[in-house]
Amino acid sequence: MAIQEEIREGIARKQAKFDDWDWDTQLSKVDKGMYLRYADKLLSYLHSQGVVVKVKCPDCEWSQFVGGESVGMTPCHTCNSTGYIYEPLITEVIKEG
Repeated sequence: MAIQEEIREGIARKQAKFDDWDWDTQLSKVDKGMYLRYADKLLSYLHSQGVVVKVKCPDCEWSQFVGGESVGMTPCHTCNSTGYIYEPLITEVIKEG
């Protein structure tokens, strides 16, 4: 599951919990869909405000230790050797309904 999907479901679960519902045992697919649509609207707003997600760079090759010595990482041009890249909060535009 992509980090964006984890964030979306996490928002929906938190809102359901705030409303005193247990996500796994008390909600139908229809109810879960309602909370996921709420999360979509919130994510659309945050995306429109320029919110991004910081994730580990998939192209970096980290070397942890060689002979007990910390080595660091191989230079990476994708993230400028920072180890992280920024992705959009949502990967596709959600149409307001």
